[in-house]
Amino acid sequence: MSSNYGPSSYLKKSSKAETGGSVSEIGESVDKQLEALDQKVADKTDELLQELDKMSNRIDALKSSTHTLVNEPIDQQQ
Repeated sequence: MSSNYGPSSYLKKSSKAETGGSVSEIGESVDKQLEALDQKVADKTDELLQELDKMSNRIDALKSSTHTLVNEPIDQQQ
């Protein structure tokens, strides 16, 4: 399975770019790529934490509804 993300894709891009560049230029390029990757990870982490919070709230609401239903008297009139 191939992915557009991950260390291997960044290494491939950096090896294609500036093969004749100085060590400092290559280092700067790698630093920029790492910063971009760190930002993507931070963004995805925030997104996943928000989703987790929503799911937790849904679970709490379901627990509350279930508790209410369990404790509600049953109407036996027909």
